[in-house]
Amino acid sequence: MYLSDYRTQVRNALDVSSTDDHFTDAYLNYCIQTEVRTLATDMGRYESEYVTNIKTVDLSVATNYADSFDGIKVYLTSGFNGIVNIRYQATTASTPEPVMVVSAVEFDAIMYEGSALYRTNCDWVASVTGDPTGIKIQLFPDPNGVGYLILRYKFIPATMSTDTSTSGLPASLDDLIVLGAASRASVKSIEPDRISKLQTDYLTLRQRILPAMGEIGGSRGIL
Repeated sequence: MYLSDYRTQVRNALDVSSTDDHFTDAYLNYCIQTEVRTLATDMGRYESEYVTNIKTVDLSVATNYADSFDGIKVYLTSGFNGIVNIRYQATTASTPEPVMVVSAVEFDAIMYEGSALYRTNCDWVASVTGDPTGIKIQLFPDPNGVGYLILRYKFIPATMSTDTSTSGLPASLDDLIVLGAASRASVKSIEPDRISKLQTDYLTLRQRILPAMGEIGGSRGIL
């Protein structure tokens, strides 16, 4: 579904027209994108294949690996949202093995002393907001520029910047995105009953589609 399609369906759920000054394209785009990012983040907690990527780093490449002090620089796609796991592979034929991470810090294109990641629920979770360029990792024992580092990391889908942009999430979540965005947008409505129904319908659908995340959906609220 395209961004323009999401807007049309959100307006249908709100029962408003495209000329309503309270529900402009820009406002609905914001509500839609916020819902997409929220769903992607929550799916990432469960390591969904739709919001995780694999990155393989050749440690023999000088731009990737400096020394044990400077660490291994791993450049990731925008929207990086935390490391799921890190493995080391001595050769292309060997079996990847878990590694001990001494430290892992985010960096961007200018500053290399980003905020440290902290460990929670067996995941590395970014302790800062925003989209870093990548992370710098120190390992033990030091691989000394030999082999490959394999990272599985969570990401947030790219912002939908045009009317033909898609969410980056599976189509099975389209109805949930629409209801979630409509629930967020409904705070501008003057009909309390409509607001309540949209929020109830959203939470019911979320718990049915993502049953493992029902408790999160029920506790976080809409806003």
